[in-house]
Amino acid sequence: MSIVLRLQKKCLDNNEDLQNLLREALVISKKLKLKDFEQWIKQELQGYSSIEEVPEYRKIRQTLQFFNLYHGWQDAELTSQLSEVIGIAPIIQSISEIEYVISKSENGLYIPVPENIAKTLRELYKVDRQSRFLIDATPVYGILGQVRNLLLEWTLKLEEDNILGNDDLIFSEDEKKAAQHIYNIGTFHGVMGNVDNVGNMSTGANATNIYNENSISNKIDELIVEIKKLGLTDQKEVIRDLEASKDNPEKAKAVLGGLLTRGSEVASIGSAIIGILGLL
Repeated sequence: MSIVLRLQKKCLDNNEDLQNLLREALVISKKLKLKDFEQWIKQELQGYSSIEEVPEYRKIRQTLQFFNLYHGWQDAELTSQLSEVIGIAPIIQSISEIEYVISKSENGLYIPVPENIAKTLRELYKVDRQSRFLIDATPVYGILGQVRNLLLEWTLKLEEDNILGNDDLIFSEDEKKAAQHIYNIGTFHGVMGNVDNVGNMSTGANATNIYNENSISNKIDELIVEIKKLGLTDQKEVIRDLEASKDNPEKAKAVLGGLLTRGSEVASIGSAIIGILGLL
């Protein structure tokens, strides 16, 4: 049986290990020189290191919770603006990590809130409690199904274009040439998308955050544009401090935190400030 049809058959069997399916797909994409698809497979196997490359199907809605001494963990109501900023958790972990976390989870998965964001949230909600993000395990499990489906659709497209390979994992030169017309993973079924915030799901370990200097700089530039519309009395000083903090995450945290303490003066840009803090 051809390597493509063999993989196609395995994709239909839920008992087949997803990591093995990805490894077989990696062999095919490598031999056919399908660079984009090869990169996608490697990211699924190893995890995503760039927030710009996290696929749409890996963005999972999350719930903010605060711990109450008498009632335990309770959901916090998010405004529409806050929901856009912190209501989605892009899952960057490898397929193996996702499978492990799901196997250890009983009541959902949670993302510990980085302290700089937690401090801001305590001030916004006027509480002094521990916070976390909770995500239901079902949509996380759905990531595995989506990856399997994408692999299946890919093999069907290869078959449609008569790119099959043989049992010895060999493709003809004509098949290799024809493969260059296969949709790359960036447009295949519209699965790729951009996100502005990254969190790490966990069953108990501390979460980490990715600091992306270019992304921070762009966000600060956007924030400065909005600040100019506010007419703050010390606008020049605020903008100067923000400009100087672009390559210094600790200084950026201090400047942004100071802005948030000004309450109603900066209410209209509160969500934007929180968004930047979430990237630091």
